[in-house]
Amino acid sequence: MFFKKHYRKGFADHLNDLRVEKAASLLLIDDKPISEIASECGFKTVPYFNRAFKRSTGLTPGLYRKKHKSL
Repeated sequence: MFFKKHYRKGFADHLNDLRVEKAASLLLIDDKPISEIASECGFKTVPYFNRAFKRSTGLTPGLYRKKHKSL
């Protein structure tokens, strides 16, 4: 209830958002495979990481890396 009240989302959603933020920064500064970055950020499977990342950023991790590294 604390998270719903203060963050307007549940704890799991908040935690996933933090993990995606960390993954996004790693995608730009590191050339590690996406699967390795997903694991480092606490995601158990790559498909779940892809869904969570796309829900937060609107892009898949691969497209995010391509788009932002070329800038």
